[in-house]
Amino acid sequence: MTAHASVIIAAAGSSRRMEGRDKLWVPLAGRIVLARTIDVFEASQIIENIVLVLHSDRLEDASRLCQKDAAGLRITGIVSPVKQVGFNW
Repeated sequence: MTAHASVIIAAAGSSRRMEGRDKLWVPLAGRIVLARTIDVFEASQIIENIVLVLHSDRLEDASRLCQKDAAGLRITGIVSPVKQVGFNW
C-alpha cells in the first residue's frame, strides 16, 4: 500500500525582514522561490494535493504561476485569510 498525503504551503508572510521584498517571488537561478518550493512537492510520489496559503495581494500572481506551470500540477486550491480561489484542473 502506498501512502498519500496533502501539503499546505504557508506563504502568507508580510516580508518585514526582507525590507518589503516578498522573498517567495524573488528569482533564484532563473525560477522564483515559490515555484521551486512547489516543484519539490510536485516531485514527491506521495503528495496528492497542494494548497497554497498566500497573502491576498498575491492571489492573482499565484493563479498566473499555476496556469503557466499547469502541466502536471497537483495544486488543488489557493487561499488567503480574506479570499479563496478554487481550481478544477
